[in-house]
Amino acid sequence: MMSKLVGNFIKKRRSVLKLTQKQLSDSLGFKTSQFISNLERGIAEIPPSRIKDFAEVLQMDNNEFTNLVSESLKRKILKKTDIAEGEKDPFVDKFLSAWSVASDEDKNLIKTLISKVLDIE
Repeated sequence: MMSKLVGNFIKKRRSVLKLTQKQLSDSLGFKTSQFISNLERGIAEIPPSRIKDFAEVLQMDNNEFTNLVSESLKRKILKKTDIAEGEKDPFVDKFLSAWSVASDEDKNLIKTLISKVLDIE
């Protein structure tokens, strides 16, 4: 489950662009707007392979949007591992460094592993 950080951002950005959930969904090739609704409520996550598509449709720099998604992941990891924000953990730092250069396929594998290890839906 993605934090509401990304969902709130998407909702605000969609509003600025004067797009409905349906219009955003159509632009991204989804059959219904349910996925966008789930993203905005923080109960779905953007597949790594689609981050570039979202950035483009939301008229954002891909790196900026990727950083937002990465920050959301970082917060989730910190919350699940009980590491206080600002506290340094070498594992988390190395993980986030690896994540930032991983391919979409590797990110999907990493997310699957983390989901199983940390019992994240």
